[in-house]
Amino acid sequence: MAVAFAIASQMKIETVVQTASILCVGNKWFPKAPGGAERYIYELMQHLIKNGDRVELCATDLPISEAHPSLLLTNLASTERSLPERLWTSQRQFQQRSLVAPDAINLHFALYSFPLLKSLPKNVPITFTFHGPWAAESAQEGQSSWGIAIKQWMEQQVYQRCDRFIVLSKAFGEILHREYRIPWEQIFIIPGGVDIQHFQPTLTRQQAR
Repeated sequence: MAVAFAIASQMKIETVVQTASILCVGNKWFPKAPGGAERYIYELMQHLIKNGDRVELCATDLPISEAHPSLLLTNLASTERSLPERLWTSQRQFQQRSLVAPDAINLHFALYSFPLLKSLPKNVPITFTFHGPWAAESAQEGQSSWGIAIKQWMEQQVYQRCDRFIVLSKAFGEILHREYRIPWEQIFIIPGGVDIQHFQPTLTRQQAR
């Protein structure tokens, strides 16, 4: 839904977007690697596939085979490698793809989006889903000032290439606007949701007890 909304806003289409080919760039594979952003991307892909869209996920440590015919997995690198190796391998793996250009691009993580920037098609709208300030989070974890500066520079390079941004809350929108100078007109707040049908209880209160 988030990507479909972004596509519509980018192209100024007032009607409902039917189907599309969407390229996503994430971090790791859920559920093998648990995490909020990983779960978000996984659930987003499942929804898009159900809508009839074709999705390609580019990330690290992906399984060899696709779980669905409409889902293509491009493994960028192994997290067991050093950071320079991962960046170089990610760029090479992405360039070796033999796929048709997507209708929209949805980036989720600056680290693996950065080495792909020069290879992304110029005429395709790019939406970045902002899951949090990577550099600022690293600062809270006590990482070196040099490492924090590099991460912030990477973030800025990626964000400058993006057309729209999706955030889960106004608080994250404020961070994007204040810390990264992203105009509010480029930021869309789309709160997270829950599939209430999935969690509908089938037991009576007494049975549940």
